[in-house]
Amino acid sequence: MTIHPRARAAGLLALALLALFVSLVAAQDTTPTGDAPTATDTPMATDTPPAGDAPLSADGQVAPKWSIALPTTSCSWSAAERNCHASSPGIGDLNRDGRLDIVAATNNGHVVAVSNGAVLWDRDVAGLFSLAANKQSFASSPAIGDLDGDGTLEVVVATSALSSDCKPGAVIVLDNQGRVRPNWPKLADDEKIPPANCPDSFFSTPALGDLDNNGDLEIVIGGFDARIYAYHHTGELVAGFPPPSALYYRFGWENLRTRLADTIWGSPALADVTGDGRLDILLGTDEGNWDSRYPGDSGGWTCPYRLPPGWAEGNCGGALYGLTGGGALLPGFPQFRLETFQSTPALADVTGDGRPEIFIGTGTYFSDFSPDHPTYGRRVYAFDGQGRELAGWGGGKATTEVVPGAPAVGDIAGDGGLEVVVADRDGKLYAWHSNGASVSGFPMTPRGPFGDNDSQDVGKGVVLGDYDGDGKMEIFMTVGWTAAVIDGNGQMLTRTNSGDQSKPFYYADGLLLNNPVVADVDGDGQLELIAHNSRLFVWDLPNGAVKADWPMFKRNPARTSAVPAVATFAVDPDELALGYASGLDRELRAALSFNVPGTAYNWHLSANDGDISFPQASGSASGATEAIVVVRVPDNLGVGRHQIGTITAQVSGAGEIRNSTETIPVTVQVIRGGPRARLPFITAP
Repeated sequence: MTIHPRARAAGLLALALLALFVSLVAAQDTTPTGDAPTATDTPMATDTPPAGDAPLSADGQVAPKWSIALPTTSCSWSAAERNCHASSPGIGDLNRDGRLDIVAATNNGHVVAVSNGAVLWDRDVAGLFSLAANKQSFASSPAIGDLDGDGTLEVVVATSALSSDCKPGAVIVLDNQGRVRPNWPKLADDEKIPPANCPDSFFSTPALGDLDNNGDLEIVIGGFDARIYAYHHTGELVAGFPPPSALYYRFGWENLRTRLADTIWGSPALADVTGDGRLDILLGTDEGNWDSRYPGDSGGWTCPYRLPPGWAEGNCGGALYGLTGGGALLPGFPQFRLETFQSTPALADVTGDGRPEIFIGTGTYFSDFSPDHPTYGRRVYAFDGQGRELAGWGGGKATTEVVPGAPAVGDIAGDGGLEVVVADRDGKLYAWHSNGASVSGFPMTPRGPFGDNDSQDVGKGVVLGDYDGDGKMEIFMTVGWTAAVIDGNGQMLTRTNSGDQSKPFYYADGLLLNNPVVADVDGDGQLELIAHNSRLFVWDLPNGAVKADWPMFKRNPARTSAVPAVATFAVDPDELALGYASGLDRELRAALSFNVPGTAYNWHLSANDGDISFPQASGSASGATEAIVVVRVPDNLGVGRHQIGTITAQVSGAGEIRNSTETIPVTVQVIRGGPRARLPFITAP
């Protein structure tokens, strides 16, 4: 028995276009029409305001530091509209001048690199596919990294055609001057997804990482052709790719030997989630599970809603795949749920065990096309590296709409922990602490200055950066024709259609369908805000904006969607409770044990009371160590528990250390009677 490519991709393509059209109409209903570049525009002219701080208009509009026209073409639904760019900008120091450059991939197949307002190069990739100029397109976002370890960056892009024209789907590698590297591009397969006889598109954004630990980077991406690809920088496939569907092992169907049973819209995330020292791949897919009417063990899978017309009975849902760097399934994966997974996973260690956890939204298909419009996709899930749901996240966190957008992870609460932030398809913004509790002030719905909100569909997400220098991350997202900023308490920091009309707003003079970036692209030590539609805009941010936990779509230029493992300082005990009785030596001794797993560190102890001292107050360690604490019991303490003071333990190392300062209370419990042994002792807190 075999399965055949199904109608979902065509329906989803139509749905994507419809969603863009609806968003556009909604934005135009509330926003003045701006001039758009023509299809033959070249990114040569730069608009730059006078030097100095970014000027504000009377109504709070922030003037861009500079803007530049990008090559563009008409949108499929309107010859007059050109602001339909789904690809999000990337950053990297391409020309090796010490400053970050911006890379934009446009809706007419150009890849443009810009340095501080000047074009470095503009590559039209149409000729690689024997197409006329300006006839290819991008919806996938560029990934940037040094693939071959030669000290210069490469740009990896994948072509995407959300249209009826044949625009072959392919992965392309460009060097830092925009030249195509040898052995590229690599075409996708044709699985008869419209248009016919054309290699299928990539909506997925590639991720770059060293899968085989040999010092260079591999390229990982999923396609509409239902394949998961991993390439060496030479263009050769990594051994084990494309891997078989998990259903191949159940059914034995040959057409699942090198592909999944359905399309892939989501983008891969890369991190070592198992702790074996090698990168793993996490990727959401449209592949659903099949019930007991099909061969093999269904695991009790059932479809509790009516399926779309013409759909195979007993097949529904989607799968989160977990793979090794060699294409083998990770234990506990795939994780099937009752809606597709088109969201891109975010990976971050929120438990302090040194292994990233997995946060992911869902998809849209069954919610939209089942006659029952089921709500199973109105969830955000959290898993560990073995596919188990995290404590506090069981069954997923409920939302009011499906969540095809990408979560981001960072410290928006200012508590030293990590929060998970994502918007649903209605544009409602959610934030949870790592334990699953909602962050105060969320959910909320961000608004633009014209009262519009944003539809967060596949490929959209939020960005986290410290906008105002308060040490906490704020949330950046595109809303209609503007980039909005939301505080970690759910309050709007940019202008809406109500409230304080003098608040700043960042206006792009056209619809923004992609994601912004916050980065220092002019080398002044401060973050700028970057966004593009048919123009590329760069705005200065307020003084103090210097740090970003999640500065762009998929977090970093390599698009790994992963927060680097952060060593965590651990102290034991967290309270030093000593016991004392008459006749004991008043000088009590106890030990503090501390560790920063996985890294060397320097430690230092101090106390706020003269009765607390340390024979050794500082040192260096790699692994667990102990420090002796000496506590002199003050005279005339009565029976009972007494607070003596606090110890401050601080550590530092070559990299970031979470909870690098810990405070340990010191108490003494005075008891009646003499001691049974002339030794100090520790009581439970």
